[in-house]
Amino acid sequence: MKKIASIFIVSITLTLSVSAQFSKGTIFVGPTIGTNSYQSASDNLNYSNGNNQARAATSKAYTFSVGPQVGVFVSDHLVLGASVNYSLSVKNTSTNTILVNGNLLTTNAKTNTSTFNTGPFLRYYYFDKLSRTMFYTQLNGTVGTGSGGSSSNGNNNITSTYQSNGTINGIFSWNAGGSIGLTHFFNDFIGMDVAVGYSYNSVTSHDQNNTNTTSNTSEIVTSVPNNYKETLLTHGVTLGLGFHWFFKKSI
Repeated sequence: MKKIASIFIVSITLTLSVSAQFSKGTIFVGPTIGTNSYQSASDNLNYSNGNNQARAATSKAYTFSVGPQVGVFVSDHLVLGASVNYSLSVKNTSTNTILVNGNLLTTNAKTNTSTFNTGPFLRYYYFDKLSRTMFYTQLNGTVGTGSGGSSSNGNNNITSTYQSNGTINGIFSWNAGGSIGLTHFFNDFIGMDVAVGYSYNSVTSHDQNNTNTTSNTSEIVTSVPNNYKETLLTHGVTLGLGFHWFFKKSI
């Protein structure tokens, strides 16, 4: 009985110690590593008229972000804070188009962009006072800017091949999302977050590139500049991992 009582007293002491770190005024700080989205998609089109007979396209997009979060408990459950992160996005697209004359057009395109983003977050803890693992929900949003590059190559199996390289400038991005997760405490001050959620992203950019086309018969190369504005909307599942420190304001 004494052993059971001792274990019970230690458990209660640890629980109260952890709960104290969630009290109003506690500072919340630490890095978060997240995969904003991974998307793999394909579409197939069959044309009833025009120059194209059919088209098949596949694309894969991956976004990774990392950065610190800083917040303060405005109540015993609620954290209000801000985050700054660096985000890297890579998208690969392959397209095959069959023309009505039997020609096959193949295209492989790749874009890389990097952005710096900042914005607020709101986290609410639904903690169980008999556990060192605390569940939470979080809402967050960011705005950001950055730059990148693009490249592509392709060929018409009868007439020509082409290559294109360019830059992506003036990126303006915004993001809004939410997640559910848990914080597991290793001790009274350090916790590890694991979360899953949903994110909606908008990226507007100005793209400039030159397309060099080489004729299969004459080997003459022609260059055509391209300058356009693009808005890309994506959404998907998010995964997150982070480590946070919890300090009382007086420390």
